[in-house]
Amino acid sequence: MHRLRDQRGQALVEFAIILPIVLVILLGVVAFGLAFNAQNNEANLANLAIRLADVNLCTQCNAGDGGQQISKYIIKQADTKQLTNDGLTICFFSPPGSPAVDPSHPKAGDPVEVKLSSNFKWFHYTGLNFGTTAIVARVTGRLEQDYTGATYLLNSKYDSLTHLATSDPGCA
Repeated sequence: MHRLRDQRGQALVEFAIILPIVLVILLGVVAFGLAFNAQNNEANLANLAIRLADVNLCTQCNAGDGGQQISKYIIKQADTKQLTNDGLTICFFSPPGSPAVDPSHPKAGDPVEVKLSSNFKWFHYTGLNFGTTAIVARVTGRLEQDYTGATYLLNSKYDSLTHLATSDPGCA
């Protein structure tokens, strides 16, 4: 009867019960932090891309990249491995319903939009597949110079995994 009232080992049992719950909460906080970081980084990259597109100049870009100078430069600026390793697509396009006379060759003052998108993999560091969430950043700017096509391709989507640009007027 005395052994049933003995409390030695009780703390270990309670710890074993609570530990998995605390670890799940901790991993959830880390995952949400990584997701917010990826979204914030993507928004900053979109702002940088539209600024470079607005002035139609990228002095820090590699001139050998031709019409993909800005896209390739933006991908190199990503600071999260999820954006660089798991794919980031960049689109430059004339927004639907924009007043540009010729959407394929906008002039100074015409709007241009950039859209960055990627898929965030939840708990990717565990090696298990817990699903993905699309992260999208869109920014609209106005050209300060006429579009020449020298530093970015309008109405096309550049994929960081395949390193290919495909025609995509709406950037779907």
